[in-house]
Amino acid sequence: MADGLIVECVRRGGYRKGARVASFIHGWAMAEGELGHKLGIEEFGRYWGPGQRRTAYRRMAEFRELFADRLPPGGTPSDLIEWDGDGD
Repeated sequence: MADGLIVECVRRGGYRKGARVASFIHGWAMAEGELGHKLGIEEFGRYWGPGQRRTAYRRMAEFRELFADRLPPGGTPSDLIEWDGDGD
C-alpha cells in the first residue's frame, strides 16, 4: 500500500504536496492503529503533538483537495484507507 499511496499522492498533487499528503495519511493510519479507533481532526492534531492543530487542518485541506473524487463530504484518511482496504 505505501508505494502505491505515495505514487498516487504525487500523481495527484505533485512532488511536494503529494509527499506531504502521503505522510499525513500514513500518520493518520498509524495514530488510528495505536489508539484503536477512528479519529477526528481535533484528536489527530492532539495526537500529532503540541502546537500541531493548525498544521493538521492544513494537511487535511490538502488531503481533501487531492482526493475529493474518492471521499464523502468531510472525508478523512479513514475513508481512503477503507477504500483501499486491500492491505497491499
